Amino acid sequence: MNWNAVSANFISRRSVPARSGIYCFMESTKIEGLMTETKPIYVGQSKNMRTRFMQHLNFDKCHNHKLLVDLMAQSKSKVIEFHFFEAPQSDLDEVEKDLITKLKPKHNVLMNGGQNV
Repeated sequence: MNWNAVSANFISRRSVPARSGIYCFMESTKIEGLMTETKPIYVGQSKNMRTRFMQHLNFDKCHNHKLLVDLMAQSKSKVIEFHFFEAPQSDLDEVEKDLITKLKPKHNVLMNGGQNV
């Protein structure tokens, strides 16, 4: 997997391709310009990553409002980045499920039981 990353803000939208792929929001604490305590907070998939990225930043279209609150609470010391890579649509379900299982992001909810991973 060849990951790319952009800041999780409206300005970065053009850097995200309008193609299918897997994405992960990563939250870091920034101390003296260095990223520390980096952790995944949400993993997803999309047929159009640019559109999906913009939906996450829009209150009316976002399906995960707890994630949106985290995105809006970014500051000089708390930074969220949008990491992504392009993948064929046929691989999205399997790769997304595998990453959620391995990374256990706080904003992903399992289909069976509705509990946080």
